[in-house]
Amino acid sequence: MSSSSVKEKFQVSPYFVFFLINANQVGVGILNFQTNLVSSLNNDGWIAILISGISVNVMIFLMYLMFKKAPSDQFHEITQFVFGKWAGQLFNILYILYFSSLSLTVLVHYMDVIHVWLFKEIPGSLFAAVLLLLVYYIHTGGFRTIAGWAFFSIVLTYWMTFICFYVMKYSHIRFMFPMFDHTFTQLLMGIKDASLSMFGFGTLLVYYPFIKKAQTSQKFAHMGALFTTSLNLLVFLVSIAYYSSAQLELTKWPTLTLTSIVKLPFIQRFEFIEVSLWLLLIIPNIAIPLWAASRMAKQVFHTSQRVTLISLSILILIMFSFFVSTTSFEAFNQWVEYSGYILIYGLIVCMVIGLMLKKRWVKKGA
Repeated sequence: MSSSSVKEKFQVSPYFVFFLINANQVGVGILNFQTNLVSSLNNDGWIAILISGISVNVMIFLMYLMFKKAPSDQFHEITQFVFGKWAGQLFNILYILYFSSLSLTVLVHYMDVIHVWLFKEIPGSLFAAVLLLLVYYIHTGGFRTIAGWAFFSIVLTYWMTFICFYVMKYSHIRFMFPMFDHTFTQLLMGIKDASLSMFGFGTLLVYYPFIKKAQTSQKFAHMGALFTTSLNLLVFLVSIAYYSSAQLELTKWPTLTLTSIVKLPFIQRFEFIEVSLWLLLIIPNIAIPLWAASRMAKQVFHTSQRVTLISLSILILIMFSFFVSTTSFEAFNQWVEYSGYILIYGLIVCMVIGLMLKKRWVKKGA
């Protein structure tokens, strides 16, 4: 691969990849992933989390392998190199829509949390518009500012993991059994519920050129994914030890409900603090995919990234206004999930194979 196509003054140090990966994986999903996982696998959900974590690390390995073997570090150019100009551009547009959809789903889910736990009457569109304005302001500082926000979102919020240890004194280990009562096929079917909250790592495809000595950052990417897997595992095990399976299936936001039992002398409703502080993690969940979408749109349509960012933000706000009051969002959310499996898992594997085959053909031709 050739040298980076991005000037060094716009790049971030390799260790920032740990925070970018982790901040983009830990968001609204960790507040309720246990419910779907228990519905499909009961107490064996932790096995699906481990398998999902392994699959994410495999995909990260393949992404770095792809960039290592590709003639460019720009993802939109690699797609055209592998699939041809027109098919490559079509896939690039699909990635733009997919990354934009990730930002939209996070926005809708967090607004649902706000309505349920804090302010039922707050206008959703107004809140979304203010949040998107904040994201736009962060974007004007460039990718380094986004990376800095990812760093501080992790540093300033991960102290809340103490809640898991606080809850342990109210837990019952008997709720964690039985285990190992599902077949391997059932585990594979349940993996999708465990991996949905970990799809954010796909934005690495776009910000890879913005990393100094990008290949050296691979270990930090794996560490970020491993940290997310460990956090999901901890939250799930604590949840199945605190709730019974029947309770967990009926609880919409089990992580927040766990928080509600925390009682401190100076704070009566600690879950209000958590929902508010969670905004620090939600912002990179919106900002990073939206930046990736606007960056790819700039490259594909040859226009200013500011124009593409504003256009995509307006589109997201319009879609948000439509989904926030309808049940059709569930169908859209499933479309985003399946798109993630196709674009992040399936297509990347195909691209790595395609690059290897092209390299072999070039050698034979020589």
